[in-house]
Amino acid sequence: MTLTQSQEVVEFKFREFKKQHFKGLTDGLAFMQFATSLALEEFQLTEADIQSGVMEGQDDGGIDGFHIVVNKTEAVSETTPGLRRSTAPAGAPKQVPFDVIVVQSKSSTDGLDALAIPKLHEVLDLILSGATRTKLKAFPLHDKLVTQVEVYRAYRKKLISLDPIRSFTVYVMQPVAETKLTGPAKRGAEALAVMIRGHLGPTTKVRVELLSADGMEKLRNASRDVEGVLKFSKQPLRDSWEK
Repeated sequence: MTLTQSQEVVEFKFREFKKQHFKGLTDGLAFMQFATSLALEEFQLTEADIQSGVMEGQDDGGIDGFHIVVNKTEAVSETTPGLRRSTAPAGAPKQVPFDVIVVQSKSSTDGLDALAIPKLHEVLDLILSGATRTKLKAFPLHDKLVTQVEVYRAYRKKLISLDPIRSFTVYVMQPVAETKLTGPAKRGAEALAVMIRGHLGPTTKVRVELLSADGMEKLRNASRDVEGVLKFSKQPLRDSWEK
């Protein structure tokens, strides 16, 4: 099959990425890491931070990554100090950025995975509707993902008093040609965004990005404005609080 120019570039960049970082992984798993790196490029995260949000595996509900980031610089996970306290993190200012990034990817350059968005719609609707741990596990979703959902809910409550700037972004990436992004898939992405907004309300910026190879290239080349990232007087997530 003849590849488009964008597909050729994405393929080259992916192979380069895999060789440098994930040589021992299968193409599918390495591509998931590649897609994750693109989705999180605007954030100043460590490799450990990134991996804490990777959810790929059996019973992942179609979610390869569920990443929670505060202040554009620090990932939130079950190991975050002070998570179980109800008060806001020490040093965190008013209107601190609070971002959730969900990632789903497929490495195939053939036809678009028609089930990706419907599956995400179903599982995110369940997650955002406040389903209990028991219901989430019965879906089924694996323990790490269920725990990350609980972490998201707990940290969201912790930040209420700070009136955070909230965003919830879903990336669905597959290096197909732009022409393979069908009308039903695009409408499915729009419906997914509407559903998420219905749960989170008007104060959360919601985006669902359905990206072909063209879209992945635009994301990779996008200029990132990291100026103005707030500096805490005290690290809010790695301080001495007990869990």
